[in-house]
Amino acid sequence: MNPDQNHGQAARRDTMIAPLIACLLSVCAIGAGLYFLHSGWAAILLYHSVLLCSLIIGKRAEKPGIILRGFHMGAVIGLVSLSLGMGWMFYEFIQHLDPHGSYVLKQFSRAGLTGMIPFLVYSSTINPVLEEFYWRQNFASPGGWMNDVFYALLHTPMFLYFGRLTPVQAILPVLGLVLAGALWRAVARKVDGLASSIIGHGSGDFAMLLAIVLIVK
Repeated sequence: MNPDQNHGQAARRDTMIAPLIACLLSVCAIGAGLYFLHSGWAAILLYHSVLLCSLIIGKRAEKPGIILRGFHMGAVIGLVSLSLGMGWMFYEFIQHLDPHGSYVLKQFSRAGLTGMIPFLVYSSTINPVLEEFYWRQNFASPGGWMNDVFYALLHTPMFLYFGRLTPVQAILPVLGLVLAGALWRAVARKVDGLASSIIGHGSGDFAMLLAIVLIVK
């Protein structure tokens, strides 16, 4: 094996290890915020701290212009429409598990999220920018799809905490996030930038949280 091949394999290994570590640290951050601090705000802020530190340490924060690049009206309309549809499906899914919303309301109260609007706004604006910038920045990489898997898996503590889900049932929303991440990645690759994916991601976060707000009312 020549030096170029060795270098290529080492580079691919590094691009896999860093997101895996970020995923594991994110799981710990979200879990600590929810299960130990009983704070949804602590969970998301600790998670975002992991992403920011990962961007800085991995020197992946050198191209912030990619966030503003890639706006395509057709892609945005399609992603927003799909997000609204997924929000409705999520509403039906949670309502089936918790028809009166009593369990979800109890868990949100435990996490200090009785006032949902500020959290909804933050999660629909800041969160998609950071997540897309970290998990989908390498949208042109052939192995980038593994980032979408790591991205989906890190949400598992949240699904188990807020929803009346068994570990098996938690697989469904994780699979949904893998597909969503793959779609956002494909769109970013098609339009050569993250702007459309960020808008689609933000509308998805908004639709999901709005579904929860409607359930607990």
